[in-house]
Parts: sequence; C-alpha cells; structure tokens
Amino acid sequence: MKVEEPKQHEVKQLLPVETEDIIKTKQLLEDISGIYFLIEHNEVVYVGQSTNIMLRVYTHAQEKRFDSFSYIPIDPSNHNIIEALYIWTLQPRHNRTVPNVHRVTLSNDQVVYQARGCSFGPSHKKHKEAG
Repeated sequence: MKVEEPKQHEVKQLLPVETEDIIKTKQLLEDISGIYFLIEHNEVVYVGQSTNIMLRVYTHAQEKRFDSFSYIPIDPSNHNIIEALYIWTLQPRHNRTVPNVHRVTLSNDQVVYQARGCSFGPSHKKHKEAG
C-alpha cells in the first residue's frame, strides 16, 4: 500500500458542491432573523425568536440540552405571533410559559388568531421571509 498526499484537483472533483456555489448561497450570521427550534432526539424542546438566530442558538448551547436546530425566516414584525403559535401548538418542555392563544371570528366571518397582542390569519402569508 502506498500513502501519499492527494492532489487538490483530484479531491475537488469528489466534492458535491463547488466553492463558487457555496459563496453564492452564503448568509451573513447577523442576517438570519426568524423563529428557531431547538431539537433533541427529533423532538422540538424549545421555540424562540431572534433577529440573530445563530448567535442566539450558540447562547442556548451553553445552557440547554439539544442536538440540532432548525429555523424559519420570518419578518420581525411577525416574530411574536408566530413564535406564540408554535409554542402553543408544540408546547416544548424548555419553554417556561405557554402563551394564551385566542381564535377570533371577525364580523366578515374571517378567523384570526391572537396572542401577545398580535393577530395572524389567512390574509398573512404562511410565513414571510425576512429581508
């Protein structure tokens, strides 16, 4: 058996994504705003919101147990209501309080959900990307 240093171009051909594509799809850490989910053994154990998700998740890593996380980009104006609806629906064990959520039928029979002084209903996009 012969062991030697590989040639860079040989290894580069094995990689699934080109460097240029990695750079094109980059996201600045401070640009990620939305709702995040801390996950342990495929169970959502915490739901939070942040205008800097990566920094917030890093902070949680110092104090909470989780093995992965996920996030959805949400416009900051919808953070409170979307976070509240996810906490109410999922009731993660590390969220200390579950917000009160109310179903409100308006005079035009449109249904909206209210929590934390905010409303959300069918007139809103399912989720609006930040930026």
